[in-house]
Amino acid sequence: MDDCLSRHHAYENRLMRKAHTVSTHSYTRAGLTLDEILPDRRKDLQEQAADRLLAMEILSCLTETERQMVHLKADGLTYREIAERLSTTVGSINGRFHRMRVRLMGMDF
Repeated sequence: MDDCLSRHHAYENRLMRKAHTVSTHSYTRAGLTLDEILPDRRKDLQEQAADRLLAMEILSCLTETERQMVHLKADGLTYREIAERLSTTVGSINGRFHRMRVRLMGMDF
């Protein structure tokens, strides 16, 4: 029984169980709103939206196979794993990524 109680106590006292949450419409104990605590929050959201639009514009310049390759790489796959999925060689994948980088660096965004 002691083991069960100690496990339950450890489970309940994990840091993730005590995470503080703040509503955008509520005040903290100090009487601050979320915008006062995180003044750059809206700026960060605007930058994220701009980055997302830029990424979508860049992806629109790629072929379907290149888009697949980029998504697979973003998922954390290696060139070898991407080559296996697309039934090609590692050298081909490496060359395609190189050509994509050269082509995208030449574009004016």
